[in-house]
Amino acid sequence: MQASFSTLKRESDLFVLTAGANIAEGMTGTSGAPRRPRERLLSAFGWTWLFAAGAAIVAVTWFVVHLPI
Repeated sequence: MQASFSTLKRESDLFVLTAGANIAEGMTGTSGAPRRPRERLLSAFGWTWLFAAGAAIVAVTWFVVHLPI
């Protein structure tokens, strides 16, 4: 029996996906180390940069609105 290319491709893709899932489960399931705590969204430097960028946007907007042309 001869299978079509699309059938073989689908079976190959499914095999790759399920093999990857099994490897991921195996790595996390067999590890005896406790799970890492959730990472923070931004570091202190990231929050500082975000605050400075927001302040700059507010300042530029204020000057554009309030300065006469």
